[in-house]
Amino acid sequence: MREQYEEFARHSRQLGLDPGTYDDYVAIEHAAADANLEWHNDNADTADLAAEAAFHEWEADTASGQYLRMERADALTDAVEHAAELDIEQAQALLHERINSPEHHRLLTACDQARSIEKVAEQRWATVENSDDADALTSARSQLYDAYCARLIAEDDLAAHTTITDAYAARVRELSGTTPAKDSPPAVESPSKPHATAPAETNSASRDYTWVMEPATEDERRNNHIAVSDLAAYRGISTEQASEMISAEIASGTKPDDAIRGLYRNYNPAADNDRRFVVVDLTTNTPSPGCSEIVNSGIVVMTSRGEITDRINELHGIDPRAARTIGTGTHHLRYDEIHGQPQFADSRSKTRLQALLDDPNTTLVAHDGSRQRQFLAANGVTAPRVIDTRHLTERIDRSGGTLADFTAAHGIDHPAMNGAYNNALATARGLLGFWRDQHK
Repeated sequence: MREQYEEFARHSRQLGLDPGTYDDYVAIEHAAADANLEWHNDNADTADLAAEAAFHEWEADTASGQYLRMERADALTDAVEHAAELDIEQAQALLHERINSPEHHRLLTACDQARSIEKVAEQRWATVENSDDADALTSARSQLYDAYCARLIAEDDLAAHTTITDAYAARVRELSGTTPAKDSPPAVESPSKPHATAPAETNSASRDYTWVMEPATEDERRNNHIAVSDLAAYRGISTEQASEMISAEIASGTKPDDAIRGLYRNYNPAADNDRRFVVVDLTTNTPSPGCSEIVNSGIVVMTSRGEITDRINELHGIDPRAARTIGTGTHHLRYDEIHGQPQFADSRSKTRLQALLDDPNTTLVAHDGSRQRQFLAANGVTAPRVIDTRHLTERIDRSGGTLADFTAAHGIDHPAMNGAYNNALATARGLLGFWRDQHK
């Protein structure tokens, strides 16, 4: 470094500048080297992060079939361009060849087999969906969901073949001057729509509670069961105790609806220090508990006095074969956001939820709770006690059945489609408002 300094000093003097001492030169060089190293490290970190993000995006796109769809789109474009160059005899020959090809028959067979396997799995699920056997539910859901995903792939493969074949069929129609009849089948079978089970309808014939001392019909037994199970969960007591309380009130001459409402009003959760409430909202990729995966779980744990002791907001990965189901509902998630995340079965949310709900003093709270409970049960989480805030807003508040209706009834603003955690937090705040309003 001494030689470098001498050269630097000579040039400085030629320019009329004071080169300073050797020690000054060394200090400046070391500072410059440190600054360069710091700059390099900072930029290297940025480069590493950018590379990592790019790799994650590529990995997610690959797993979700994005590149395969792009390849198939290019193949369709090529087929359309090729078809445009054919005369009618060439187009008819190629169309006939594709329809009768071993590949086409293989794809049709694969689709038929996938649909048959899914139907068997649906039948198995139907036998256990109302069961309390967590192992049976989890096993049946796993079988059905695997069959569902396999069908999606089989139908995708068939559809890719179909769209190219249809390009040649369109060329034949163009050259022959014919159009397909409205009721004629397509040249190649089209894939069916993805499986989805509609949500169960809530019995909303009346918003008044009813009670029959000696129920004789199925409707009477069901209405009694709803009143008992809801009240038992709300007050943290057994269904036998709830039934005795309701019967005693009605026996004293109080009308059933007034009696049951009164049992809600005269319960003060804040005086029950041992109770704990786990407020949950789940986002799933399809509306069917037996044929879906949980993609986002929001959990708020609070005491009977409203003190929040734990919060979880967790995204969950899914089987990449079902990637097309992400971004198609109201959850506004992208597949790359959940790709690589642990599936719900291996998540902190599941472990924490089951540990909490195993405590007899803990009660699950959810809007449309019976529905959320079904999704949890299908994924191996049992919830013996559920406060359904949808029932509270419909039966007690006598307002609409949405979460926004429930929160608005108790002075809380909650915009729609806010994500699982925000929905869980809004439900918790709504429940606190409900308790407050019951004791005004």
